[in-house]
Amino acid sequence: MCVRVFWTLESQMKGEEIWIFLIALVPPIFAGIALYFILRWINRADRSERAAQREAEKDAQLWYEQVKSSRGSVNPFTDDKP
Repeated sequence: MCVRVFWTLESQMKGEEIWIFLIALVPPIFAGIALYFILRWINRADRSERAAQREAEKDAQLWYEQVKSSRGSVNPFTDDKP
């Protein structure tokens, strides 16, 4: 039914009416393109932030292991010092 109505409307359009119909499609197309780029930007920012977080955690773990191994098995973050 919807296709038949659309086909009937399109067959009745002439000249300038076709351009008005096409111009009406331009804003949603640009909005979709803008949304795509915004979501892509957010996704890339999240991916790089997660990579930086992983690197910081790895560096912190390495530092902690170095501190722990330099004083034996004593935890340097407690008040229990030998």
